[in-house]
Amino acid sequence: QGHFRKEIRWSDLVMGDFYERPMLGVPKGLFFRMYERFMESIYPGMIMDMTSETPKVLTPLAGASIMRVDLPGDEPNLEDKAILNDLQEDTTLLFQNPTQTPKKLPREGTTTSPPKRRGHLSKPKNGINYCTNPEHVYTIELCDNAMCFGSYYQYAVGFKIDMSQAMNGQP
Repeated sequence: QGHFRKEIRWSDLVMGDFYERPMLGVPKGLFFRMYERFMESIYPGMIMDMTSETPKVLTPLAGASIMRVDLPGDEPNLEDKAILNDLQEDTTLLFQNPTQTPKKLPREGTTTSPPKRRGHLSKPKNGINYCTNPEHVYTIELCDNAMCFGSYYQYAVGFKIDMSQAMNGQP
């Protein structure tokens, strides 16, 4: 929870990891390149390069599980467990003042469901039309449904990958 110090286009905001050493046990061939392209096609804006000497996985911040945009003083109190455990999306302020008039939803001043917001803003051609506002407070909840941080296993397309081995000693 916090604010951005300056306006930044949503298409330029990403989260993810850069690695200094190659992943271990990641197949380097046509099948895995096809898998990477498949993942990029179902998650618009994702950049996945797991087979290079310096792998990276980046996803748009707009693809966060839950997002709220509030005026200062109206943001949820994250110390309240009831609010924290049931954070509600509110993107009404997010879609105000687009840099260009968008051709599709969401309309200015409306809120959307998380899947609509993720689908719309994660596409760079849409995210470029909206900027962060330094006068707003952003509350963002992130979730990775494919990664179990208890066992450090990644579950993807029927595969179970032991990431403690694959990450080659990298955090």
